[in-house]
Amino acid sequence: MCEIGVSISTIWRLRLKYGMGKQENKGRPVGGTELMAFIEDMQRTSPSIGIRMIEGTISARGLYASRSDIGDMLIQMNPVGAILRWNEQNPRIKYCVAGIYIIVLVS
Repeated sequence: MCEIGVSISTIWRLRLKYGMGKQENKGRPVGGTELMAFIEDMQRTSPSIGIRMIEGTISARGLYASRSDIGDMLIQMNPVGAILRWNEQNPRIKYCVAGIYIIVLVS
């Protein structure tokens, strides 16, 4: 239940009934050199901008680009920066094993 006392399924059903589904509101598709120009423009103001923020900025301009296209373009433009960003956001788990268990695991 939502705060207003209406089920979320009712809201989605009414959105689809009145033509307010996700597919209709995506905007004009953008890709290739135009997408690269938008991403370069956004990276001038904030160099560490991510896929979701780029996606939101593009949709605010009335355009549409999929997250996978944006991610591929970021990797193509700066492969080292994309890897560093990924490693920073998803660090490897550091395992701490007690001393006696190390002997058992090694042998």
